[in-house]
Amino acid sequence: MQAVADNVVLMFSGQSALSIEEQVNRAPAHVHCWGVRNKLRFTPSKTNSMVLTKKLKYDDPVVHMNNKQIRLVGEIRLLGLTINRKLTSFLVSPRLVKRLQIFTKA
Repeated sequence: MQAVADNVVLMFSGQSALSIEEQVNRAPAHVHCWGVRNKLRFTPSKTNSMVLTKKLKYDDPVVHMNNKQIRLVGEIRLLGLTINRKLTSFLVSPRLVKRLQIFTKA
């Protein structure tokens, strides 16, 4: 798990949608309990899932958090970087480029 400010990334791998579903659907319960202990709340409506694969045929896993289905999306923006599900496009926001330029000049 990687957590930055209000972004959390959980990554799983498996040979089938079912094996991934089993792993993924156990994780939100642990994350939710951790959040309760640390006075943080994770909202299913603000949570997305994405399958990263180069396979042409695959089944999408169904992911739940607090008994609510998590939305499956085709791309995710994380810290100014946009990643698509086929890993063929990485878009960097102009704001991130500006920040990196300032950081590298310092």
